[in-house]
Amino acid sequence: MVDSQSILLRFSILFQAALILAATVHCEHPKQSALDSIALTSYCDLLAVCQKSDAKFGMIGDSWTDFAGGLPVQIDLHDWLVKRGYTIQASVIAGHTAEAELSYVRGFDRVIEQSPHIKYMLVCLGGNDLLANNRNYYVNGTDAEMDARIARLDFVHRSIIAQGDAHKIALWGGEGLTWIFSGYDYTNPDMDQSCVRGSLNAGMPLSQAPAQQQRIIDRYQTYLNSLPARAPNARSIDLRGTLGGPTQSLVGLKFDCIHPNSAGFYLLAQRYAENLEQMTPEK
Repeated sequence: MVDSQSILLRFSILFQAALILAATVHCEHPKQSALDSIALTSYCDLLAVCQKSDAKFGMIGDSWTDFAGGLPVQIDLHDWLVKRGYTIQASVIAGHTAEAELSYVRGFDRVIEQSPHIKYMLVCLGGNDLLANNRNYYVNGTDAEMDARIARLDFVHRSIIAQGDAHKIALWGGEGLTWIFSGYDYTNPDMDQSCVRGSLNAGMPLSQAPAQQQRIIDRYQTYLNSLPARAPNARSIDLRGTLGGPTQSLVGLKFDCIHPNSAGFYLLAQRYAENLEQMTPEK
């Protein structure tokens, strides 16, 4: 039994985190407002009364799956997959990192708890881990900095897989999940400098930005393609070149340097679904 003081403390911590992260937890329904999402998450976490689903697909992700904290600004990758008929129990957060997911957000735990029939977890996490403090790419050298970040992401991703599988088996029995990781398509620094600003401030010429960004995206996808060798129930989806490139995605399919617009997300979802259909016939 949890006493009232403990409940209040947990609620305070959860509410503050939700305000900061603007988390959304939803299934196949349209995205909710940030306040609705906070209320739903709090209700589920504190009172253990969650919205159960018959979904076989879970999803954890960043702004490519939750563009604006649940607000209907863009139709993102998650939204287009739902429109294609996929039923997805999701915990997706704009600005999210894989590091935060493992350390304290634990959205994959909630998704599993809400989904007794879950078989697959779609993962779009790593972009913000790669681009945070991006001046270090120029200061330390792109390859050395990339190696260090990829090594950390490998540990984080494999930890999420192992802990998520253990949680699923403990709750629902059977086998672990199939974890399907997607990378990112190329940026477009010519649109704005949001994805390279730190490097530019460190002294990198703007003319070098597209090539540097391509190297980061390519190296990350190479890592994802190698992940099944260390985590046999992992799979990868390569989205590069869907919106143009290399080196850059087309301006008409981008919202900003990093994010596609709704038309861009539509094309990415189409390619994503084609890959997904080869891995599983289910929706």
